[in-house]
Amino acid sequence: STHPNKTDVILPPLSRRIHSLAEHFKSSTDKPKKKYLLCCVRLSKEKNVEVFIEVCRILSPQLRSLNIIPYMCGAGQSPEYANKLRDRLMHVHPESQISDILSPDQLVEIYKQSVINFHPALYEAYGLTVVEAAAFGTPSIVHTGGNIGVTALMEEGKHVYVADMNKAEVVADMLSCIFSDLSSVQSISLLAQAQSLSYTEKESGELMH
Repeated sequence: STHPNKTDVILPPLSRRIHSLAEHFKSSTDKPKKKYLLCCVRLSKEKNVEVFIEVCRILSPQLRSLNIIPYMCGAGQSPEYANKLRDRLMHVHPESQISDILSPDQLVEIYKQSVINFHPALYEAYGLTVVEAAAFGTPSIVHTGGNIGVTALMEEGKHVYVADMNKAEVVADMLSCIFSDLSSVQSISLLAQAQSLSYTEKESGELMH
């Protein structure tokens, strides 16, 4: 920017490897079944993971009826707090799956099998998992109001679902509607995937010059 008081933030693109894997997945006719409600964040208080767990509690009967499995992955700076979250999720929905740290390739396989990526943070400088999940045809639900940096790339309501992550009941209502009409997810999935794959290292590099 030429404005002396304005700082431009260059959004990080997908890595070349992730982009290549996603392009291959997009053209593949052999796609795995979508079965996870994914939440992949650091298990800490500032990431607002509790709202994901509460939403899983509210939606547990619907998730079970649709064979949608909550999948929470992430490590925590406080093992005690992280384990508390894991225990709570297993209590509210025992069919849930939990992982600590996944390799990039393992995470890609989970993206491919996820219906929705649940990004619970109320503030996020960026949110790369939103872009990565989109590249594999999985749209995200994020906090509304513009405090999630990735929405500068992934437009609210067009490329990502938005809801007030302060209110579990509101988020649960929205996801319930989404799960009641899974065919409607396809349109936002395709838009999100196209947007994610269009923003490459080349485009990011050009913005820096």
